[in-house]
Amino acid sequence: RALDDAKQSRVRIAAATALANVGPQAGEALKPRLLKKLRAKNFTPRDHNEVHSLGRASVPALIELLDDTENRLRTRSLNILFNMGPLADAAADAVERTMLDPDAEVRLAAAHTFWRLTGDSQKTVPVLIKGLQAPPGHNAQWVEASRALGDIGPPAKPAVPLLIEMLAGDREVLDPNAVYIRGPPFPWFHVRVAAASALGKIGPGAKAAVPALLRAIKQPDLKQRSAGLLRVRAARALWRIAPEHPQVVRLVIRGLREDYPLDVMATETLLDIGPRAESGVPELNKQLDSVNVRLKLRTIDALGLIGSPAESALPRLKMLLNDESASIRKHT
Repeated sequence: RALDDAKQSRVRIAAATALANVGPQAGEALKPRLLKKLRAKNFTPRDHNEVHSLGRASVPALIELLDDTENRLRTRSLNILFNMGPLADAAADAVERTMLDPDAEVRLAAAHTFWRLTGDSQKTVPVLIKGLQAPPGHNAQWVEASRALGDIGPPAKPAVPLLIEMLAGDREVLDPNAVYIRGPPFPWFHVRVAAASALGKIGPGAKAAVPALLRAIKQPDLKQRSAGLLRVRAARALWRIAPEHPQVVRLVIRGLREDYPLDVMATETLLDIGPRAESGVPELNKQLDSVNVRLKLRTIDALGLIGSPAESALPRLKMLLNDESASIRKHT
């Protein structure tokens, strides 16, 4: 009853904490209440947070929801279980069964969630690879599978050939004026960005993707559709896969000339590169004059990691010691 206290959020939070500590025993008692909430059409972020905050006590209801006839409700359960992570490991067997779901998007969500709960890539990677094998027009499946494979990282190496196909753009009609997915506009660059990101997270095991990444980094814009995100993500992936490549630092630095927030992404890659990014110091010095605090902070950090080769930045950095922003002063 305390979960429904309309006056005090502290009471609701304390009740959720108590029930989470009780665990599955509380879950059986809560199941009817939670199922009603989970099946509601007006399921709100607050409802999501409440179910999540109940921890193991919410797992019995979430397991039962995996057998619901509505795809969206099975997906809703999987999303919450994914966010809970290993805390919801009692649902692993039910999630594994859901990897055989008749709906492709539910299968992909189940595979991603099963990996999150168990760390088992042997059972999940084949399901995700089937998602990449969906025919043209199924961009949502390609992107969802790519994201999951990227999270899995090096064990997802068997997916590299299909991800390279996605990155090259050979699996779809490249009409810059069209969209290829039901619902919100989904430009084809987004598919290629997802592939580049996944390949980068797989790491050195994806070296076969280097030629395709080099082409993606040089992708020009199409009319009013910017390819900047593709260029920056591909450069970051190249660094993760082949840090010894002779062009990689120059190509990452080129991303500093992209519009915000892409310049921040490129700068964050330079944070990983460290002293080898010395040739980027002139561009980083210019970024110290930016009015964007986030960009300025990342730039200060990158210059610090480059070290003494970035000595030319000292005059600007000394001025920033008096900046009105406390965070900038601290980073400087």
